[in-house]
Amino acid sequence: MTSRTRAPLRLAVATVWRQRSVRERRLMGLAALVLGGVLLWQWAVAPALATWRMAPQRQAELDAQTRHMLQLQAEARQLSTPARLPRAAAMASIEASATAWLGQGVQVQTQGERVRVVFAAASASGLRQWLAQAREQAQALPEAARLEQATAQGPSPDVRWRGELTLRLH
Repeated sequence: MTSRTRAPLRLAVATVWRQRSVRERRLMGLAALVLGGVLLWQWAVAPALATWRMAPQRQAELDAQTRHMLQLQAEARQLSTPARLPRAAAMASIEASATAWLGQGVQVQTQGERVRVVFAAASASGLRQWLAQAREQAQALPEAARLEQATAQGPSPDVRWRGELTLRLH
């Protein structure tokens, strides 16, 4: 609205205002004041008051969420740094699990930080389980492998492997 269009409007409002009695002017002023107060309440005070009332509940929710996140963070840190086994315990774990998963004819030899495992007829699933267990429990990682498929003894559908694995203890 430009000043040219406001001038007639202002003149009309001023004329209407002067034509009213003092009592009507006071009532119109009071109505404008009440209307301004309602608008101020609706747009400024009520939303702020609602936020202020909900703040303790929201803060408690955020605190609980933060505690849960910190707990998850601690679990993740614990899982990312597994407990290190002493060398003797790691070797015992590798030997025991090798016999259990790779069969009776398995040979386990230690050469410094390396472990050489020779087996004759290990199942594919047993080999997979043993490698997973050696990695998780003894923290031994495969360094070299020489595997070949073993000839099947009887009508067994399970594929058997023979060969040699070299693991490094960490």
